[in-house]
Amino acid sequence: MGTLPGHRLSVLGPHRPNPLVVTLIAFPQRREVPVDSSPDVLVALGHAVRTLRLERGFSQERLAEESGLHPRYISDVERGRRNVGMVNVDRLARALSVDLPTLMAGVEAEL
Repeated sequence: MGTLPGHRLSVLGPHRPNPLVVTLIAFPQRREVPVDSSPDVLVALGHAVRTLRLERGFSQERLAEESGLHPRYISDVERGRRNVGMVNVDRLARALSVDLPTLMAGVEAEL
């Protein structure tokens, strides 16, 4: 059976009503932003987060623990590959012990 372009198939778990029936659902695949087309502000945010993280002696894993985010997400942010929502920007700022204006000043300095 084929799938739609850009989708993957997932098999529903043990809650399906008939054990002989497998239900397939198509989910869109996550598309990462290519490095060459990353908006400058995302790259600047990533550099600012990385600079603050290193100043505090945090590993990406430690920042992930402190912020409640996944280490892969932190890595993607630092490389400018995630369009970070304001809630997560606030989580990162708090984990890095800075306020939002200070973090954004670091972003401005990178632009």
